[in-house]
Amino acid sequence: MNSICTVASRCNVKLYITSSYRKPGSTVFGAIVQPATLSNHNVGHAIDMSVVYGKDGTICNSACLGGTNLSGDIKCFIDGVKQNGLRWGGNFSTKDPVHIDDILNLNDLARYKSLYTTIQQQC
Repeated sequence: MNSICTVASRCNVKLYITSSYRKPGSTVFGAIVQPATLSNHNVGHAIDMSVVYGKDGTICNSACLGGTNLSGDIKCFIDGVKQNGLRWGGNFSTKDPVHIDDILNLNDLARYKSLYTTIQQQC
């Protein structure tokens, strides 16, 4: 989260986090994209968010974030997140533009599974 917050501050946006850790099998109300089996949300390594930008505090949600005419501040934020090695859901084959994660489930499946087991035993 630190790198995400640093980029948000640099790009003059604020984030409204709508989802972070999710217990597997939990219902995601209003989901545009159905949760993946190996979702990084299951281990607390993903967020869903809306971006607040501009002097009037305009909220950019999934419809806005998935659009083609992003404001400069929002484009700055998304580019900055990706430059920090994080994955933006707007680049997924099934677009999920409110999503950011650290790609743990793909980069280190063994660590993901270990963390998943530990978290599920404690939650």
